[in-house]
Amino acid sequence: MKPNHTSIRIRSAFGLLLVFSLQIILASLLSFPPYKNELPTGTKVNGKSASGLTGQQVVLMLTEALPEVIEVEFTVEGNTWRIIEIPMEELKAGYDQNEILEDIKRLLNPHWKERWIQQLSGGIRSSVITYPIKYDEELLVEWSERIEKKLLVEPIDADLKVIDGEVTMIEHRKGYRVKSSDVKRKIKESLQLKDFDDVQIAVHILNPEITTESLGNFDQLLTVYETKLGSNQKRNINIKLGAEKINGMRLEPEEVFSFNETVGKVSAEDGYQPAPVIQNGRLVQGIGGGICQVSSTLYQATLYSGMEILERRNHSLPVGYVPLGMDATIAYGVQDFSFQNPHSFPVVIGAWIAEEELRVAVWGDRNYEKESIRIETRNRQVISPSVNIINDPLLEKGVEIVRQKGQNGYRISVYRITGDQENNLKEELISRDYYRPVAKTVLVGTGEGLEERKSE
Repeated sequence: MKPNHTSIRIRSAFGLLLVFSLQIILASLLSFPPYKNELPTGTKVNGKSASGLTGQQVVLMLTEALPEVIEVEFTVEGNTWRIIEIPMEELKAGYDQNEILEDIKRLLNPHWKERWIQQLSGGIRSSVITYPIKYDEELLVEWSERIEKKLLVEPIDADLKVIDGEVTMIEHRKGYRVKSSDVKRKIKESLQLKDFDDVQIAVHILNPEITTESLGNFDQLLTVYETKLGSNQKRNINIKLGAEKINGMRLEPEEVFSFNETVGKVSAEDGYQPAPVIQNGRLVQGIGGGICQVSSTLYQATLYSGMEILERRNHSLPVGYVPLGMDATIAYGVQDFSFQNPHSFPVVIGAWIAEEELRVAVWGDRNYEKESIRIETRNRQVISPSVNIINDPLLEKGVEIVRQKGQNGYRISVYRITGDQENNLKEELISRDYYRPVAKTVLVGTGEGLEERKSE
C-alpha cells in the first residue's frame, strides 16, 4: 500500500516546526546575557538592602550588624539592679556564612531551566531573604545557670544583739534571684528577633522569714537584776560563759525558755572550769561551778518581768548571791529551769558582766503598760541543825573539836504581787522552799586510847 500523500505532508510540516522551535529555543538560550554576580535592585536580606551586593558582601553586612556582646539588664521592680554582658562568641552565636554564600550563588546562577523561565519573564527579580542567628543551645543553658548562681543573693533575717546592756537591732535584708529559665528565654528571644537594644530580665525578690517589723520593738526595759561576783576567777569564767549563752535570746508570745536546752551541758571542752558546786548538801569541786548563779539571776529577772514559771527548784543549801527562795538550781538532764512568755509581744533577754556583777535584763514592747511587781517572802521558819557527837578515844578527856559546823535549815514561801495602773493587786504564790539543815559534828575526847598507849 502506497503512503498517503496527505500524511507525508503533515509529517514533513511537523518536523519542520519542531526543528524551527528548537532553533528558536537554542537561539534564545544563546542570546541570554551572562548573569552578574550581584543581587538585583530591591533585594533585601534580614530587612536590609542588599541591592548590588555580592555574597561575600552580604555576609559582611550581616556580620557587622551583630553586636560583639549582648548587654543584659536585670531589674528589680523596674529599676536597674545589675548589667551583665555576654559575648556572642561565648554562645557561638552568628550566621552560617556557608549557607548564605550557597543560597546567593544558587540565586544568581540557577539551573538552565529556571534561568530560561526567569529570562522569559524578564530576568532575575528582587527577593526578600531572612537568615536566623544560630547559636549553641548547651552553651546558652550553661551561661544562664552560671548567671543564676553568680547573682543569687540570699535573704537575711532580722536579728538583734544585746551588747553591754543595749539592744541593737539588725535589720532584715531582702534576697534576689535570677532564674536561669528567664535568662535563657530572654536571650533566645533576643537572638531570634535580632533585637539587642533592650534586653531586660525581671529579678525575683526573696523575702526573709523574719522581717524587722515582725521582730518587734524592745524599747522598754521591763526589769534588770544584778548579783555580785565572787573572788573565784574560775567560777566567774563559768558565769560569763553561761551568760553569753542566754544573752540576746528572744521569746515569742507563749514561747517556752529552757535553761538546759539553751545553755546545754557544761563541759571542759567548752571552756568551763572546775569550781565549787553544791552536791548532796555539800560543797565540792565540779566542772561548771557557778552556772547556777546565772540561772538564779535569770530567775529573778523573769519574776520581775511577769514571766510564767514552769519549772524551778531551790538548792538544797542556801546560796550567798540571792536571798532565800530566790535561787534556781539546774542539773543537765536532771533539773531544769524553764518559763513561758505570757505577754502578747516578744521579749528579749540580756545577760552580761559589768562592774563585778552579773546583770540579767528583760526588754519588751514600748507600748506595753508596765505593771508594778514586787516579790515577798513569808512564813520564814528556821530549822536548827542537829548535833552529832562522836567520842574520840585519842583526844584528851573532855576536849571538844568541831569537825563540821552546823548550818540552819529554812522553810520559806515566795509570793509575787502584781499591780496595774489602777493599783488592782494580784497575789500569786510562787514557791514553798525547803533548805535542809546541816548537822553539826563534834569530836569529844574520852582519853581511853591515850591511857592504853601510856600502859604500853
